[in-house]
Amino acid sequence: MSNMILDYTTISDFLVCRRKFYWRHVRNLVPKVKSTALMFGGAWHKAMEAYWTEGDAIKVFTEEYGEVDVPLGDKRSLERGLKILADYMKRYPVDSFEILASEGSHGVEFERIIPDPQLPEEISVWYYGKMDKVIRWNGGV
Repeated sequence: MSNMILDYTTISDFLVCRRKFYWRHVRNLVPKVKSTALMFGGAWHKAMEAYWTEGDAIKVFTEEYGEVDVPLGDKRSLERGLKILADYMKRYPVDSFEILASEGSHGVEFERIIPDPQLPEEISVWYYGKMDKVIRWNGGV
């Protein structure tokens, strides 16, 4: 039995542009250059990991994103990222949360509710996702 594995990106690409879905997820072709959005997001995640493990989030974000050539008019500038980061750290002090888990993954197998004649019956359909962290805050999880 083979698996069909879906995640948010796969489903989103299919709904937005079926050609993009085909080239990216069926033929496994991706752009050689990372987009500014992906680089910003990657730097943000590393900064958050530093922040929640008592590292220097400002330094990490600056090191990860400081040399990125941001196109004119793109909102993802280094200065804007540092402002957002400072605002985040002010709003959510480290001592206000208890981190229970970090970077968790989950997967769910779906039953065939609507049969698809284009898919063989022996394919198992799975949805996978990730969570940045699970926290205890104000007595709740």
